[in-house]
Amino acid sequence: MTIPHQAGYPNRGCGLCRAVAHATLLVLVGSVLVMSYPQLTGHVQPMADAGNDVRHASVVSGRGASLSAFVNDANASTDEATDAVGQGLPATVVSGATVAGDLFKLPLAQTIIPKRPRKELVLYTVQAGDNLSTIAERYDVDIDTLIWANDKLEEDPDYLTIGQQLVIPPVSGVLYTAKDGDTVADIAKKFKGDVRTISELEYNKLVAPSMNIISGTKIMIPGGEKPYQPRLVYIGGNAVMVNAPRGGGRFVWPTTGYISTYFSAGGHRGIDIAGPPGTPVYAADAGVVILAGWDGGYGNCIIIDHGNGFQTLYAHLAAFYPQTGSNVRRGQAIGKMGSTGNSTGPHLHFEVLYGGGLVNPLKYLPQ
Repeated sequence: MTIPHQAGYPNRGCGLCRAVAHATLLVLVGSVLVMSYPQLTGHVQPMADAGNDVRHASVVSGRGASLSAFVNDANASTDEATDAVGQGLPATVVSGATVAGDLFKLPLAQTIIPKRPRKELVLYTVQAGDNLSTIAERYDVDIDTLIWANDKLEEDPDYLTIGQQLVIPPVSGVLYTAKDGDTVADIAKKFKGDVRTISELEYNKLVAPSMNIISGTKIMIPGGEKPYQPRLVYIGGNAVMVNAPRGGGRFVWPTTGYISTYFSAGGHRGIDIAGPPGTPVYAADAGVVILAGWDGGYGNCIIIDHGNGFQTLYAHLAAFYPQTGSNVRRGQAIGKMGSTGNSTGPHLHFEVLYGGGLVNPLKYLPQ
């Protein structure tokens, strides 16, 4: 039924049609402008690079690309994105298109959280199988830091027993107990630290500008070193300096595993520590590598001179890292356990020489 127009009233149906037509036209124009923007300006919107390209895509524009072709291409991209899920990658495909020949990218769907230093000391109880190397690695500090922070270890680095409690500093360096009159500048100078690094370390809780230090407070000097103080012990009636500047005599276990063969005078020259192939091997003390390479029945072998009368030998390695002449730190990874040379299974053959003569390694390793 048609309702006739009345005089003096506008045609409301035609006005609504015009409004819809105008809105549709605006949407179409806007779509064309948005889709043409990269071509008109030469600008390509950057996309997060997840390290995995999905596929090439053509631009829907006046260059002849059809909407159906674009939809098919997008569907194919979605299929490839589904395959990417099986590789642990996000399945969301970046919507929109770029200039012909560019790539769709998968977005990086993770947040990388920066590693921050701990804000407190950790009290750790030594467990069976622990050694200074493994404890230091677990808490991301170096071995000297552990030794300097624990009086018993500083007196005797071999003093490590099950149930013993160790103080673990938040970062590598020196943990110092402040005295009356200490200033940040004085502490930094004494332990070769940096004033700014000390004052900004959250653990120290130093408030600018005064940065007052209360006597008895534990102050952490990141990257600091304790002044060298010679310490003598007596081995076989002879005085030996066990903390010489190059090698401290503070031996640490060179690897983890179990002892399959013990030292015997005139028989087995060292100890064999057995474990899975590829088990990390560490320098028992700091020093200079005087041999790194093949050595007959020893297979891949490293010898370290510790500069204080001691040398250590690491044999049957599957791989080794330092070269002859390299300096190594105590606890530094120097290779992997293997079975090269005259060996019947994966293990580390470890020898300790003092004054050119072989000694039982177990006398110098933590028990």
